[in-house]
Amino acid sequence: MMNLHSQSEVELMVKKASASAVQRRRRPSPTGGRLRLREQFRSYAREVILEAGEDVMAAQGLHAARMEEVAEKARVAVGTIYNLIGDRDALVGEILRLRHEQLVVLLTRTLEEVRPLGFREQAERCLSTLLKYFREHRRFYQMAAESERGPACAHKRMSQETIAKIRELFSELVARGIAAGVLTERTQELGPLLLMGMLREVVMVDIGNESAVGPDERAKDVLAVFIEGAGVR
Repeated sequence: MMNLHSQSEVELMVKKASASAVQRRRRPSPTGGRLRLREQFRSYAREVILEAGEDVMAAQGLHAARMEEVAEKARVAVGTIYNLIGDRDALVGEILRLRHEQLVVLLTRTLEEVRPLGFREQAERCLSTLLKYFREHRRFYQMAAESERGPACAHKRMSQETIAKIRELFSELVARGIAAGVLTERTQELGPLLLMGMLREVVMVDIGNESAVGPDERAKDVLAVFIEGAGVR
């Protein structure tokens, strides 16, 4: 996670960057250098604000959190948040959008990386990767869960779209299991839904109880139930 800086340091950095850029106008410089420098500091400030917003909103709730508290956590003025990101709704949307995109990209990349492996190891790696992500970003999970429980809005639709994309990726994983002869043809339709449902419940329990069981072991346990079933053989 990014370390937060002292009071108004982010704003001072942005102002200094702008002042330096003005001074360099009289000197020869690479085309676009001034704009790139300003954009670097704007990007840095956005990251600090998003990190602080995720902290505050996960702790207090999407609708209860106040922008003043986010600004205090990020050590910037409230106006800086509005200038760089927008109002509270925009801040929530930007945090969720960023994490949703990361999640889909991560699972897509993992599926491609594990392709040469046996099905069970592929599945273990995919589930473990997701479990690790949610543990590292438990605040995002709490925010996403709250947005799904709320009324229809852009945040809820975003979660639904991400779930649909993950379901497609899980369908590919199940198809690989069928092709490898590990899963039966009957699992093609319900398999992705069941596997996602199991993983979702495990994430909720692990985050709520701060489980000491590692993601790798959790992934193996989930797959044992999914592939072999829970009955005595």
